[in-house]
Amino acid sequence: MRKYTFVKYLPFLILLGVVGCSKNTDNGTNATITPPSKNEGPKYKGAWSVDSISNGLILYQFSQYYQPQAANQVVNVLKLDLNNPSYKLKFVAIKNGLDSLSSVASNYDAVAGINGTFGRTYSFVKVENQVVYPLTTPGGLHWWSNEGAFFYNGQKDLKIAYGSKDDYLLSSYHNIFSGGPILIDNYNPVGETFIGDVSGIDIDTLDYSDYRRIMGQRNPRTVIALTADNQLLLVTIDGRFAESAGMTAKEATEFLIKYFNPQYAINMDGGGSTTMYVKGKGPNGIVNYPCDNKIHNHYGQRLLYSFILITKAD
Repeated sequence: MRKYTFVKYLPFLILLGVVGCSKNTDNGTNATITPPSKNEGPKYKGAWSVDSISNGLILYQFSQYYQPQAANQVVNVLKLDLNNPSYKLKFVAIKNGLDSLSSVASNYDAVAGINGTFGRTYSFVKVENQVVYPLTTPGGLHWWSNEGAFFYNGQKDLKIAYGSKDDYLLSSYHNIFSGGPILIDNYNPVGETFIGDVSGIDIDTLDYSDYRRIMGQRNPRTVIALTADNQLLLVTIDGRFAESAGMTAKEATEFLIKYFNPQYAINMDGGGSTTMYVKGKGPNGIVNYPCDNKIHNHYGQRLLYSFILITKAD
């Protein structure tokens, strides 16, 4: 057997390592890629750019061609460390009228925030122990939009779980935004199979609110997720542009699992409503590309009635 010495081949190994690491694109070959911690700095030479807004709050931004979906994608993820007492969540629901996320965030001196839930009649909305909207049409084509909810009493008392109108009315949680569908339930990727078998069905011909169409087509999406180590993820997935295709429910589920592996996740209102605000970032604090103006810029905010904000603790 021929013997080789490490020293003899060291230059070759070094060269190979340099060549192999020279390209910083996500080709989908890695089984698991985890976004870096804040200790790795604001510049990460991988799929994500990282902005440590402050201790306990990090903004991750993904903007590139994503090989597994053969499409350009733009994804923003706000990660809030719920173990950090510096921040709290503020649920906001406007009883009459509408407003933009940037305006509401500014009024509450929020650090960051996202759009809230679906339409008034088919969502359950409870804020500070007051039911603002009681889910007046729980069935019909929109049944999927309230099959679960994000419940919040405080940083140590929150959850994402399945529920019904009766469950929400009886709940002791002071803040509840219903949503749907559930994408990840205790690590079970239910969002991957939510629409079922649609072979032989042209989903483009279905009613726009049909769960198979709205969850089987690529759309902008707003998602809330929780990790086992008490990290809250507020996620916006942009869509309807060449620069950002959007995702189906299945694709959003797989993307979240690949990069963050949350224990729970729920789809909230998407489409033209999908908006993320971070104070001091982007025009009027808008860091994603809301599509309501049909232009790929930061000025397409839709006027909404519900919001989830991150504010400084009292």
